[in-house]
Amino acid sequence: MAAVAQTTPLSRLLWPTELLRKKRIMTVMNLSFRQGYLNHISNPVLVFLRNLVMKYLPSLAMRSIKTKVWNYDPSVDIRNFD
Repeated sequence: MAAVAQTTPLSRLLWPTELLRKKRIMTVMNLSFRQGYLNHISNPVLVFLRNLVMKYLPSLAMRSIKTKVWNYDPSVDIRNFD
């Protein structure tokens, strides 16, 4: 391992980690922007519909957050890395 580290630049060794990190950051950022958009809706009809969904179908509203943020497993992304 030491021989590989001496002959290969560190940035070249770490680029897969950086790609996975950026992908994860973009996913969380996009979910955050979408949540912010939903929280700032001002149309009364859309506010009413949003509130109904959040009240009666919370699993539908939280599905993407649960699967993409809370249940994130980095080992799956590492195995699927091209």
